[in-house]
Amino acid sequence: YFEKVARQLSKDYGYKIQVFDKDKLVKDGWGGLLAINQGSYKPAKCIVVEYKGGNRNDKPIVLVGKGIIFDTGGYNLKPTKFIEDMHSDKAGASALIGVLSAIGELKIKQNVICIIPLAENMIDGKALRPDDVITMLNGKTVEITNTDAEGRVILGDALSYGSTLNPRY
Repeated sequence: YFEKVARQLSKDYGYKIQVFDKDKLVKDGWGGLLAINQGSYKPAKCIVVEYKGGNRNDKPIVLVGKGIIFDTGGYNLKPTKFIEDMHSDKAGASALIGVLSAIGELKIKQNVICIIPLAENMIDGKALRPDDVITMLNGKTVEITNTDAEGRVILGDALSYGSTLNPRY
């Protein structure tokens, strides 16, 4: 759904959009995002939307919004009365969709790039386990001591990617 909405906004406002599918994520080394999502049957994705409202040489403002579509907590399962609301763990990604709508309407004079990593933190035989060691996009290794720390893991990969875009902020 996020991809569909981002593609529509790109058509409406002339944004450049890239959708990193599983093959590209694997090829480029998005180890954090892929590890968090490995228990889900739905593929992880990262959506990158670029708005050019400033001068061509102006460095962009890079925004990153966490998109955990559903968060069980993984093997560190969330307790009853907490898991029910975990469809809202995508509020950062949702906020960026709103930002993209607003900057398109307001035609701000800035270059903005929105990075939206998307995954589900689910449980199955392929899911990430406590004490697994993963290699992040930036090449650093991370030991997962709690599988319910999924947000910071996918944000780590997305922020690492964003830093390669020579951002102003």
